[in-house]
Amino acid sequence: MKILAPLFSVFNKLDNHLVMPESPWYEEAAALIDQVGRNEYQHLVFSWLGFQVEQKMAWDAQSRYYWLRQPIKPGLADGMTAMEQVAATMIPDWYAAREKESARLSDQVGLEFYPPEQKLINRLSPTKVQRKFAHLQRQSPYLLSKKYPLSYTLTGRLLRGILHTAAIIRSPEMLEMVETFGLNNPEYILDVIHIYAQLPLGETVARCRFLRDRLHTDFPVWQIEGRLRRMGDKHKRPVKDLKAANIPTLGFDEHHTLVKQVGPYQVAFHLLHPRPFEFSRQQEAAFLSNEFKSARKALYAICRRGLKQLQDECQKIESYYNHPQKWLYKDWLPTYILHPFTGAIGKRLIWLFSSDKQQQEAIWTPQGFTTIDGTVLNWIDDKTGVELWHPVIATPALISQWQKYFIQNQILQPFRQAFRAVYRLAAVAPDDPVHDRTFQGHIMDWFLMDGASRNWVTHHFQKDYPSFNLKAVFSFERINEIELPPGITGHYFIRSGDIHFLNHLLAKESLVNIPALVYSETLHDIDCFVENSSIGNESAWEGARDAESRAAWHHYAFGELLASALIRKIILTYIIPQLTIADQLSIDGDYLTVNNYKIHIGSAQVLKGPGNEFVRVDASGNDAGLDQLFIPIEGDRVLQEIIEKVFILAR
Repeated sequence: MKILAPLFSVFNKLDNHLVMPESPWYEEAAALIDQVGRNEYQHLVFSWLGFQVEQKMAWDAQSRYYWLRQPIKPGLADGMTAMEQVAATMIPDWYAAREKESARLSDQVGLEFYPPEQKLINRLSPTKVQRKFAHLQRQSPYLLSKKYPLSYTLTGRLLRGILHTAAIIRSPEMLEMVETFGLNNPEYILDVIHIYAQLPLGETVARCRFLRDRLHTDFPVWQIEGRLRRMGDKHKRPVKDLKAANIPTLGFDEHHTLVKQVGPYQVAFHLLHPRPFEFSRQQEAAFLSNEFKSARKALYAICRRGLKQLQDECQKIESYYNHPQKWLYKDWLPTYILHPFTGAIGKRLIWLFSSDKQQQEAIWTPQGFTTIDGTVLNWIDDKTGVELWHPVIATPALISQWQKYFIQNQILQPFRQAFRAVYRLAAVAPDDPVHDRTFQGHIMDWFLMDGASRNWVTHHFQKDYPSFNLKAVFSFERINEIELPPGITGHYFIRSGDIHFLNHLLAKESLVNIPALVYSETLHDIDCFVENSSIGNESAWEGARDAESRAAWHHYAFGELLASALIRKIILTYIIPQLTIADQLSIDGDYLTVNNYKIHIGSAQVLKGPGNEFVRVDASGNDAGLDQLFIPIEGDRVLQEIIEKVFILAR
């Protein structure tokens, strides 16, 4: 490390955690790094960091072993703090040497890096007065507040300098080091933000946005938001536009693929591919061997981060149904089609294009944006408006055509769009035009409803639509006394009521005045709540003692299909011909029949024979070969259960 000695002297200038290095510091550091060679410098840095980590782990292990065996000296425990006992019991050999070095440095720079042991004990819980007059007492702020060792210890300054050189090297490995450091040490978020600020605008916003979404303490979040606001003011752009236009690529290329080398294998992670990892058995056995364990763990970490960001971006785009967005084509294209990451989402969605003269829905294809009949839209220009297409504005025939398109082309949409449950307002009761009773009378387990994931305020079950100045309310009442059947747990069950909407004056709005999008999305969410939490999903409730619970169970278990179940019925018509037992299956109304049994498509409950005798069939828990089939939607628990029961009953 002698070759880096001049550079370390530059790092030692970073002696105040509130003062960030400026351009002259970066220029001086860059000149010294170039003398060493940037690749060589990076190699030396990671070697040194690895050595420091090993030393720290060895010291921690030695300390734990020592204190497990070290008795407290007699007479010291009474009236002493834990740290006083530590100091009195064990003073490391190197401490005296550090204290001697401290005195020498103190004379030179006026800062006591390693004060005597008793001073350290006294400063473990410093008062405001002690902090205020620390500079008069020549005390280290690090030792007063137990924070910011990167500025007030020698090794810490070296590490802080190394972190800031990531803005000079700008390699993926160095920037990943900074990101990991920021996630694990949010108190140093000022340094991390300053490092990112040296990068191009797009990368700065993308990396700040990534940290903002994963840090949950106030201080770093405020600092990141403040930096983004200042960048927005500087470039005269709203912060939300900056965030939307600068999304982390995570190393994916223009084909939405991330390629990593794991030993002799080149592994590609495809955002557009439903099965990103495919090996032969021989390759898989080698890949999973201990020889490539560390490389495999690194790959999995990248994939987990990618999947997490993919989920976040999908939720953000789906949320445009709650607050519709419209873009100009020239602003929309780089973010939702050409972007290495979010382009993989946008290319699998249907978009609505509009100009002064025409409007048409289309999807991306290599030939261009194509309508359902194969026509390529050649009239799109930079001023064309683009918004996310919703099936509620389409006819049932058009929706069916799009569904067939995704099935035939085996395109898995990032969230349910063509296969979204759609609700349209039927006739409104003249005597009660403000209440919708589509889901009235269901008994549900409160804790299975998962309303927060769909932006509902779960305490009152309300959802805001700020773009429409409306609030949706799902009324319910708690069932205070309910006798649970054997095998059922839970203590908070509710009875669903009506749905109504409040306007900006908090007055109930007539259903005829509710936009079709708001009405459909509200009932779509409640459909999901009922499907997840209704007691009709559990066979044990068939034997409930109270008549109300039995009636509610039967109402859902064998009642009219909800819109989500109708979508499942469509998917089953596609899946059945691909099954090995297809000749034993058929769809009859709301049921899938197999031999002498009928499986309800909405609840997966089973009836037998012409007398419709209820039969309890427990799903096997295996995938029943579904992983070999293309399923155009993900996460349908009832569909999985139906297929499992089909194979059981077909035997």
